[in-house]
Amino acid sequence: AALLRGGILWRLSIASFEGHLGLVNGPSSDVRVFGEAKWFSSSISDGGTTWAAWDDTLTHDEVDLICGVYYVADAGQNQWTTLSWWPRPSVFDKCGLWTGYWNASCEFWFQRRLDLIRYGEAKPLKARKWKSELKYSRSTTKQLCDLTEEASARFIGKVLG
Repeated sequence: AALLRGGILWRLSIASFEGHLGLVNGPSSDVRVFGEAKWFSSSISDGGTTWAAWDDTLTHDEVDLICGVYYVADAGQNQWTTLSWWPRPSVFDKCGLWTGYWNASCEFWFQRRLDLIRYGEAKPLKARKWKSELKYSRSTTKQLCDLTEEASARFIGKVLG
C-alpha cells in the first residue's frame, strides 16, 4: 500500500525494502477488512452498473511508523509534541518539491536528508518546521502542476472526445 501511495511513503518504502519483489503482487487476502474500495460506474450503454476495485490502504499509525514519528512529552506542560524523521505525506504532498511524481529534486533532497540522518547531523522535526523546511517555491510548482493538469485534460479530451 505504501508503494502505491507514492510520494514520500513510496520513497521511504523503496529505501527500506529494496530488492523484495513480492511487495507489489496485488491486494492482500485481508483487503476487505483493512482496505478500501474505489467505486466505478460503467457506461450507460451496458446498463450503468456500479462496481468496486479493492486495494490495501495504510492506517495513520502505519504512516507514522514509516515516517519515523515520535510523540514526546513537553516538560511541565502536560502536552505531547509530535516529531518525525521524515515529513508526513500531508506535509510533503503540499511542498514546493512535489510535482505529483518523484522527480530529481525530490531525490536530491531525500539523499541529502538521509545522509544527514546517517551522520548524526539531523534530528526529528515538528510538522510546522517540516513545512518551512520544504517550502521552496510552492507557487511555481503549483503553477506547473496546474498547467500539466490542464494539458493532460485537453489531451485526454481529444483522444476520448
